Amino acid sequence: MMVQWLYCRKKLPLFDYCQIVRQSDMHDLKRRIAAYCARGEHPEREIRLKLERWQLSGDQTAEILSQLRDLKLIDDSRYCRHMTEKCLYEKKWGRERIRILLLDNGIAEELITKALAAIPEEEYLAIMEQAAGMGKDPASCYRRLVRRGFEEEIVNSWLRKNCFLE
Repeated sequence: MMVQWLYCRKKLPLFDYCQIVRQSDMHDLKRRIAAYCARGEHPEREIRLKLERWQLSGDQTAEILSQLRDLKLIDDSRYCRHMTEKCLYEKKWGRERIRILLLDNGIAEELITKALAAIPEEEYLAIMEQAAGMGKDPASCYRRLVRRGFEEEIVNSWLRKNCFLE
């Protein structure tokens, strides 16, 4: 019989073919996943995958996710706003790259659109200017900005305005 061990304070055996978790183990898992969610922002998809790796049944996973939503420990709209601000202000990424990151994390398109629309245009352009690295040739600025996820039309108009392109 093959046994997988779930790492925690005590080792809990989880069998490959058996998705039944004892009630005391279930309480420990709920406590651990709630603590994980409280430490930082995580999308619901990430938590669902983590619970599936622990081989919980679909009903148990749905129950835990519902409890986490009720406790406001997971909220995809909050996660979307958090990641948008983090990627824009700290990493200096553009809207397109942020959109791809959020789609990869399983966030709904309408939440992404709302979060990206909340970015003030003048701040977005100021961040794009910082990311461009002034004093470089236009081709390298263009490549750098597009690679960071800024829209080509905005990059081209910004380069024209700053007398880089004719």
